Amino acid sequence: MKRHGERKVGDTFSWNKLVWATSLGIAALSFLSIATLSRAQTFPDLYSICTKAPKYCLAGLLTLRCGEILVPLSRPQQHLGCSYQGQTAAGIIDPQEFAYEVNDGTKTHTISDKIIFVPELETLIQDKDTQTYLKNLSYELGLAYRGTRSKSLPRLNLWTETLKESNHDFALALQRLGVLFQDTRSTRLAYKYLEKKFQKGKASQEVINALADMRDINTLLNPEELKESLRTGNQNFDLFPEDLRVETIFSPKVYHFYPIAYMAHKLKNAIPSEKLKTSFHQALFIPILFRAEAEFRSIMPNTGHFWLEDVKLDPNNVWHQMVATETYSAIFASYFGFQIPTPYKVAPSKFAREYLVNPTQRLQKLYDELPRL
Repeated sequence: MKRHGERKVGDTFSWNKLVWATSLGIAALSFLSIATLSRAQTFPDLYSICTKAPKYCLAGLLTLRCGEILVPLSRPQQHLGCSYQGQTAAGIIDPQEFAYEVNDGTKTHTISDKIIFVPELETLIQDKDTQTYLKNLSYELGLAYRGTRSKSLPRLNLWTETLKESNHDFALALQRLGVLFQDTRSTRLAYKYLEKKFQKGKASQEVINALADMRDINTLLNPEELKESLRTGNQNFDLFPEDLRVETIFSPKVYHFYPIAYMAHKLKNAIPSEKLKTSFHQALFIPILFRAEAEFRSIMPNTGHFWLEDVKLDPNNVWHQMVATETYSAIFASYFGFQIPTPYKVAPSKFAREYLVNPTQRLQKLYDELPRL
């Protein structure tokens, strides 16, 4: 007797047809929705369009990208798996719209942007152990920044220090860095969100102190500040895990590394054990695709174009070179989140050259290069 969930050899053909049909259906829905949007050349970018439902908008966009990279008619099962992982990722990071005010010296403007991992962000800032972590990290980074940290101590490393303060709990350390420091630019979105939510009179003194420590750490991890210290050779602490040895490859944008790594870690943990072998590399690919898409949006603002073929990169453009570098760093971030010890073998210069010529083909090639179980 056939057990529940068990397939006979003869079932393979009908199963493949089902996967193919489902994949094609997803692609068709994505095509119709995005094509409708892209008809109007005056539309702003996709994230701006989907301010009311950013999570579902992101899920649709990642599904579309999976269809462009893994053509459903030729790779139906891969496309379906990629699309499913994309939708899972959108649910995991749960992007939410956040509006805040900025004064340019003459008047106040309201700016809207996205923040991610919001429930975890609110929980962490109220957690006593995390509050202690923020206090200690702020102190240690401040000493290292001023050059007054004891010479007898090993060089400060952001990941190593966070791991130590998290009792060597990999997931907790990654959560703290990926959630609390998801934006260390001058905008400091996560900090501003918490500051607004926990206004004076609504928060305990412990939360107020933790927010002050978070603000100070954000200032020290600001990429513009770090670029200057790197240029002068005065950076007295490292940003990325020691075993990656990628400090010279990556830009000093920790908010492009740790949130991607944390997303990857949560995606891996969301895969049922019985599906790990078939879903592993697809889940590994999605955080990289997410980072790549964010970079595409940064160089194609306020357009109605949503197709990968519309992305034109100039090898001589410094900003476009950075787009390739940031996408390359996302590969390492996803590997790190999956705790894969084997490094990505392709050299950054080779990856960048190929990516700048044709990003779609390079992403297709990358998908096939990723490790399988």
